[in-house]
Amino acid sequence: MTERAWARYNVVEQTLTQLAVDSGVELRDTMVPMYVRLAVNILKAAILLAASRCLEGTVVVEESDIIRAAAYGDVWRRYAQDIIINVGKGPLEHKIELILHAIQKRKSFARSKLMQTYHLTAREMDDIEKTLIARGLIAKGGEGRATTYNSLLEKNE
Repeated sequence: MTERAWARYNVVEQTLTQLAVDSGVELRDTMVPMYVRLAVNILKAAILLAASRCLEGTVVVEESDIIRAAAYGDVWRRYAQDIIINVGKGPLEHKIELILHAIQKRKSFARSKLMQTYHLTAREMDDIEKTLIARGLIAKGGEGRATTYNSLLEKNE
């Protein structure tokens, strides 16, 4: 490996470690080892990329190999993070989050329009409504066909 490749790899490894440490107390114990392994896998991928370039002779890993492998690693990191965050969530929890984000985005959303847009039954909508109100995330307004849901929180984007 060239000196610039080592320097770039060290930056990638430090960045991944810092991301894991900053992921929060509840996720830190899972994310740190996962991101450390990811850094090693990025190095392995860079070696494979360098080897694919050399048909004969010595394989030299260059900074561009680390950069390219890190780009692949970033995609892997996003998928792995998504899996870790969503582990244990059932289909209803995913629908709850989907509906909450829709209400937060619009600030106010009619119940009938939500049900049509997200193909929800009355029972599903009732369960989602009760959950979101109990969590203090939305407020219910109106009655009957004029029922609307108003976000009590701003959407973080």
